Amino acid sequence: MSNISTGKTLRRLREKAGLTVSAVGSAVGRQSKTVNAWENGRGEPDITALITLSSLYGVKNLLAAIAVDMYGERAPINPELAPDEESFLNRFRSLDRYGKITVERVTDSENERVRLTGTVDSAVSASNIRYIEIPVSKHPFYPGNGVLEDELFDSTELVRLPENELYKEANFAVRVDGAGYEPRFSDGDILLIKRQPEIQIGEIGVFSVDGEVYLRGNGHGRLISINPGLDDIALTGKHKIRCIGKIIAKK
Repeated sequence: MSNISTGKTLRRLREKAGLTVSAVGSAVGRQSKTVNAWENGRGEPDITALITLSSLYGVKNLLAAIAVDMYGERAPINPELAPDEESFLNRFRSLDRYGKITVERVTDSENERVRLTGTVDSAVSASNIRYIEIPVSKHPFYPGNGVLEDELFDSTELVRLPENELYKEANFAVRVDGAGYEPRFSDGDILLIKRQPEIQIGEIGVFSVDGEVYLRGNGHGRLISINPGLDDIALTGKHKIRCIGKIIAKK
């Protein structure tokens, strides 16, 4: 693949994710000038960096995304769509943002039903599915507004979810208010949190910063803002920072 085409894809995905060059460099353990070089066709990330970038940009197959940008419909690793899948995709693309959010939620719910029943064609009644309830913080998250740590676990509602191994790991949930975290999170999303004192580089979690709680990505030596209008927080000892938990799913 051409370095220039690869660089254009990397820049497009970074901008779509709302990340700065500096934030990406911190996440992959490289200097900003190295990330700039990748995006300008002067070199390519190695396989370790590609894996981290895929997670950071929310792309399952970064190489496929690069190939599609290069070759379009002739992409050698672009999966072929069946006619009904292509029709569905075209109709999905014509929806507005709220329509797409609705479809994604219905699709997530149906995927979970299929996983639990073990067959795509099963007509198992919903009454056969067991559910769990997770407390939702009554204080929603939106960029620039920290929730007081002492109030984070105040709950006035429960979210009901199908019982599975992933959801059972969640200890509590938070709600997203507004579109400031897009494209990663949308207004009204409920984020499921697993309490743990550390998360991996590139993962997104809930962090306490001087007693206030924020959604942030874990980078090398800094907490990465997932909103383009906010700065990263350097882990220099200037702030009292601790990890409360990791986002494991959204609903």
